[in-house]
Amino acid sequence: MREHIQGAVQFVSNNRLKFDGPAQSIDALPDPAQTFGHVNKAVPQPAPKEVLAKLDTPEIKERCADLLSRYPVGQGALLEVLWLVQGVFGWVPTEGIRWAANVCGCAPAHALGVATFYTMYNHAPKGKFLLQFCRNISCTIKGAPSLIAYVEKALNIKTGETTPDGLFTILQVECLG
Repeated sequence: MREHIQGAVQFVSNNRLKFDGPAQSIDALPDPAQTFGHVNKAVPQPAPKEVLAKLDTPEIKERCADLLSRYPVGQGALLEVLWLVQGVFGWVPTEGIRWAANVCGCAPAHALGVATFYTMYNHAPKGKFLLQFCRNISCTIKGAPSLIAYVEKALNIKTGETTPDGLFTILQVECLG
């Protein structure tokens, strides 16, 4: 056992990383021209200029200044700034995540982690009406799957999809009640 650990330490010491220049910033978000979605579904993204045009308004800037003033560190306002972005678009596009990170003074990778961790943020356009069904065991036992199947058949869409007219989206969520 001891030789194994010593071998690992020797390997690490012989293979240290070498840096030829200054560290460069890492942007973990995908290119806005690409797609970004939930559950491996591609979602076309609006152009960055379009996103910035909707977010760089006096009203939004004033609201962000108010939110930032409530926290000792700008990063503390990230949840609310992302919520603000979702209020503008109805969902949070990739460029909106980048914008929120910039406003809050945090890394885009951190903002992406926050936006994708919480289920309250939509990563694709949703219908006007969200039909949310619980996926926990108690609701499953009480018949939630048959109710979901009925609604999917009635609307001719699957869970996670939106009707072609943009009215209804079916989602499964954690227990609501």
